[in-house]
Amino acid sequence: MRLAVVGSRKFTDYDTAKVILDELQKDIGFTRIVSGGADGADSLAEKYAWANDLELSIFVPDWSIGKQAGFIRNVEIWDNADFGVAFWDGRSKGTAHSFKLAKKQNKRLFVFNNLLNDFYEL
Repeated sequence: MRLAVVGSRKFTDYDTAKVILDELQKDIGFTRIVSGGADGADSLAEKYAWANDLELSIFVPDWSIGKQAGFIRNVEIWDNADFGVAFWDGRSKGTAHSFKLAKKQNKRLFVFNNLLNDFYEL
């Protein structure tokens, strides 16, 4: 299984991310993490992959094409994942876009809202 990890660039709590990723690993299992290569949640996911000897796919946006690059990158992430987790601040438009993509592709998405300290499945 391939796990998409998306979220806020401001989310930097590795300990919380690790607890959530460990739980998803135990409950569902995954062998690859799919990330967008950004700071915050993406970089925490990459650190987790390296620490746990998991495969890693990073889709970096091509900003030379303009603002839509981030949204195009999100599509690439979800096209290459089986389910996902979002570390969301309740405001990020890019992360909210991932919610729509997961739903459109009928993929399970778990959300950790770090402002509310709440974890749930959409």
